[in-house]
Amino acid sequence: MAAAEVSGIVALLLERNPKLTPADIRRILQMSAKRLGTGERNDNFGSGLIDPLQALQLADPRTATTTPPPAATRPIRQR
Repeated sequence: MAAAEVSGIVALLLERNPKLTPADIRRILQMSAKRLGTGERNDNFGSGLIDPLQALQLADPRTATTTPPPAATRPIRQR
């Protein structure tokens, strides 16, 4: 079910920054996801709920590099 939403967000990311590689897109999606479980990833929720606005901000070539920093350096948001 989520495949259509993820595909649409990926299309928007590529429209924002056509130079993104598949690895860049994966990192952006993982970094912008709101964690729904414990840890970075789990079998129930994957990486979490995609935040399209944050993903687009991370993909913007004017404000970010094409390769975002690894997710381990990103603070985890508390709900």
